[in-house]
Amino acid sequence: MKYKYVVIGAGAAGLVVAIGLAKAKKKVILIENNQFGGDCTNFGCIPSKALIASSKIANNLKRAHEFGLDFHIDYFDANKSLQRVRDIIENVRSKEDAPALEKIGIDTLKAKASFKTDKIIEAIDDKNQKHTIVGKKIIIATGTSPFIP
Repeated sequence: MKYKYVVIGAGAAGLVVAIGLAKAKKKVILIENNQFGGDCTNFGCIPSKALIASSKIANNLKRAHEFGLDFHIDYFDANKSLQRVRDIIENVRSKEDAPALEKIGIDTLKAKASFKTDKIIEAIDDKNQKHTIVGKKIIIATGTSPFIP
């Protein structure tokens, strides 16, 4: 397969690059080894912000008496709160998954990519099938690992 652009990594950065290239009518493939959306969508930013929003509402209700309002929270439904988080994640994922990206002109491949040369990528999918991809320009957007000094 030949492409003008190959983007490795479908996290926040890779998605922005691939979507921008597709909007500019460039031939692009996006290769992801794990979940489309990366850590932000699946484990980090999106789920944590959804939980923080719930806790802010609970805190505001707790302080409502300061504003002349009398609220009592008798029960917190953790399962319902976590289901809300899962629903939000699924909503975001539905805009970042392979079918959604393919609708806007991005070819996708779920595989582990490695360089054979500076222009050739070998990608091995979960069925151990090898894909050879030739790219004029290759963008590495594979993220990073957290480091605690």
